[in-house]
Amino acid sequence: MKKILIGIFVISSLAFGKMQDGKYYVEAEKAEWGWKAFTYMIVKDSEIVEVRHDRKNKKGEIATKDKKYNQSMAKKQGVGIKDAVYKLQKGFMESKDVEEIDSIAGATSTSKEFKAMMRYLIHKAEKGQPGSYKIPNKDLK
Repeated sequence: MKKILIGIFVISSLAFGKMQDGKYYVEAEKAEWGWKAFTYMIVKDSEIVEVRHDRKNKKGEIATKDKKYNQSMAKKQGVGIKDAVYKLQKGFMESKDVEEIDSIAGATSTSKEFKAMMRYLIHKAEKGQPGSYKIPNKDLK
């Protein structure tokens, strides 16, 4: 009986908190200011090996590659989307902890989006549910 209980404990501890390998993608339900936020991550060997956050418009153009978007944001906020996203992704990959990521001054909404989307994707990975999802915009604030 003792061996059975130990076996059940070992199996259950391996099942919870461990992320399932796969690709995980989430995007905002609606675009704001003509751009829809999205984040994806890739899990391999139960570790997050790649993370990307960005925004896309109806044409599929990517905000971090849009020179006009970056210049406009940098002029108004003091930081462009490309730099803000790079810092957020780098901060996460270094710590692997959403709560340890510093918000980027001038990119508060981008920081909040990224953190909320990463929490969502990590939850999906821990439940073993790779795939594509939509998240209500109100959950990104």
